[in-house]
Amino acid sequence: MFTSLPARLAPYRWLILVLMVAAALRFHGINWDQGQHLHPDERFLTMVTESLKWPASPAEYMDEARSPLNPRNTGYSFFAYGVWPAVVVKAAAAALGLHSYDGITLVGRAASSAADVATALLLYFFGLTLYRSRKVALLASALYALSVAAIQQAHFFVVDPFANCAVAGALLLLAKYQRGGRLPQLAGAGVCFGLALSAKLSVALFAGVAIAVCLRRAWMRRDAPLRPALESELFRATLFAAIAFAVFRFAAPDAFASPAPWNILPAPRWLANIAEVGRLVSGEADVPPGHQWAGRTPLLFPWVNMVVWGMGLPLGLAAWAGFGLAASRLGAITGFRHLIPLSWTLILFLHQGTQWAMTLRYFLPVYGCLCLLAAWLILRWRPFARRQWIAWTAVGLTALWALAFVRIYDAPHNRVAASDWIYANVPTGTPLGNEHWDDALPLRMHGHDPFGGMYPGIELHWYHEDNPEKLQAALDWLDRTEYLILSSNRLSDSIPRLPARYPMTTRYYQALFDGSLGFEPAAVFDHAPGWAGLRLPTELAEEAFSVYDHPRVRIFRKSGAYSRANAQRILGDVRWDEVVVQSARDASPAPSAFMLPERLSTAARNAAGWGSILHGGAVARAVPWLPWLLVILLIGTAAWPVLFVFASGLPDRGYALSRIFGLLLVSWMSWFAAGWGWLPFSAGSLAGAIVLVLLVSFALLRPRLHEFRTFLAQNWRLLACA
Repeated sequence: MFTSLPARLAPYRWLILVLMVAAALRFHGINWDQGQHLHPDERFLTMVTESLKWPASPAEYMDEARSPLNPRNTGYSFFAYGVWPAVVVKAAAAALGLHSYDGITLVGRAASSAADVATALLLYFFGLTLYRSRKVALLASALYALSVAAIQQAHFFVVDPFANCAVAGALLLLAKYQRGGRLPQLAGAGVCFGLALSAKLSVALFAGVAIAVCLRRAWMRRDAPLRPALESELFRATLFAAIAFAVFRFAAPDAFASPAPWNILPAPRWLANIAEVGRLVSGEADVPPGHQWAGRTPLLFPWVNMVVWGMGLPLGLAAWAGFGLAASRLGAITGFRHLIPLSWTLILFLHQGTQWAMTLRYFLPVYGCLCLLAAWLILRWRPFARRQWIAWTAVGLTALWALAFVRIYDAPHNRVAASDWIYANVPTGTPLGNEHWDDALPLRMHGHDPFGGMYPGIELHWYHEDNPEKLQAALDWLDRTEYLILSSNRLSDSIPRLPARYPMTTRYYQALFDGSLGFEPAAVFDHAPGWAGLRLPTELAEEAFSVYDHPRVRIFRKSGAYSRANAQRILGDVRWDEVVVQSARDASPAPSAFMLPERLSTAARNAAGWGSILHGGAVARAVPWLPWLLVILLIGTAAWPVLFVFASGLPDRGYALSRIFGLLLVSWMSWFAAGWGWLPFSAGSLAGAIVLVLLVSFALLRPRLHEFRTFLAQNWRLLACA
């Protein structure tokens, strides 16, 4: 008898529910920017997809120089991704009749969402294969379905969800090979790895996981000596790599110079693109989007972003606690099952977490493994195993963060809302200042072309180097504009990270926000994640987490307090010879270029020096050395009792050294107080230091006063010569 479909699906009813929740969270608000294309990477990929054409033959497809599916042949000389996600989306858009720019974007977002739901499904079977527990597998899938970083990226037409899905397939098949040792399973893992590689080259690190599995299998085999077992597994690892490369060869023909399948020489244009990407992610290329990484702590910064924002604290902490516990048990007999999630998480996190660019989406391929380790910790670790409420609590808290996040898709995008406000409240002809490297507002909406004659647009080039020429240009910008528009926190957060390079621009933002520049807040649009009116400050996360789908938009109106003279006083109070032009990567170890902050620098310049303190009057001008001699003798006398106690082995009990020691001690105390901003360096601080030394000397000398008098009476001739 045939079993009905509902009966066959009954064991998977909870999994189906999890997948439905995953789909609901990912497809909800898919047109989150109301058709305005407010994600720059997505805009680029959409334009590339629209430009692609279908090849006339397989030979043309394989020919890097002629293929119309190679973006470098359709007007996009720089393309750093694999092309197959764009090809899949183009085919789907064609099948649905959505050929337009807007249509391709929506189809691309839907494809990203579908790929990420498939990742949640593959994660379930991956967990089931490793841990032989439906509960662990189901909880892992549920936690991934609720992971905010995965939900957010699924709303974008980018390659990451496609690559992540292929990696999940490779993880599943590699786990099956680890358990069963069947060659077709390893070959299937190679196919999935090749597809992932063809979408995003950075997942090449996954090869290390396959090698680790093969080596561990060789070590654990009992039916053969180690050397033959090792040779067998290394052969299989080589086969895995060969299959992955073959898939990459056919899925990414634009990476190869010749259409001949056996020719594996890389294409020069592709190599040049990959080299440029390497310069960008390493910080060698000094471009404005890289300024945000200045001063970020490797490993710690991406870890905090992952735990706090990408997963949420409950899931993030549970995931890494599971990682630690699993790592501690890796040497046990049953610890072999942890090898794949542990090795993949460790390899990717250590590599990406020590790069210059440590953006959140680079870590998405390990989210599934971390969710699986969290599920294993919650359900299998003995202190938790019999407390099912812990699992429900983990799901509930993670769901709260997910629901708080997706509420950003329930209202118009902040830039759309800001544009509506501008059209309604700012008269036509009013000059508007927008920052470069960001989306200018208002957007083209309701048939309006804002900068086609409706509003004079002034582009504010704040990323240009600070110098006197930029100061004059900035004053002209501020004179001409009536409204300053910050479309996001992209510039206002990244520029102050380089205070030695941008001292003037940093002062501009400080004065703009505190009102002293003469511009007042006119409107703020800040629909952000939160619950019941409680706003979560996602601008504290890395830039990309907020500036695409929920940037905070601030609009400032020129007030009667503005004047060019005041603006020049604020912005021009900079020592141009102290501006340090260096890349963000070079500045990262010392963003201030080892210079004092402006407050302390001004105090140091205004502080008195030794010469001004001891300038004296007529006597000092007539005998300039006399004040110095008297001060040195005074300081030395004040400090000698300290040496008298602690340098008792010297014949003069430290008297000869007391002048140098006292001068150093008093100077250091005054410098320390001035350096921390407690006191200015002045005659008063020096006098205070001398008094403090006298008090210490008196406290040390008081119990030894008789000894001190005896020493003076017996050695006054020696001291007179010292």
